[in-house]
Amino acid sequence: MRPEIDQGWGRIAARAAGGEILDRKGRRLGFADLLYREVRVVIEYDGEHHRTNSAAYDRDESRIESFIEAGNAVVRVRKGALFTRPESVVARVRRAFETS
Repeated sequence: MRPEIDQGWGRIAARAAGGEILDRKGRRLGFADLLYREVRVVIEYDGEHHRTNSAAYDRDESRIESFIEAGNAVVRVRKGALFTRPESVVARVRRAFETS
């Protein structure tokens, strides 16, 4: 990654940790890879298992849909984009923050 993009992604990832997401009734919806609870932004990393394990992919799709239905903005990041187009990932995360 170019240094300025690497720094941008580093700032994004450093400010959040994974976190449990609950619905309005307090029921557990799932665990987010990166969660900015105060602005309701979730970043989910779609790894290789999405390509090789359809059951895992289906579970993740349902979990992410429930995050969105609960009022969270979800930014999905794929391995390829993170390493070949990191500036687009950083821009998508910024937009999620601006619109949340």
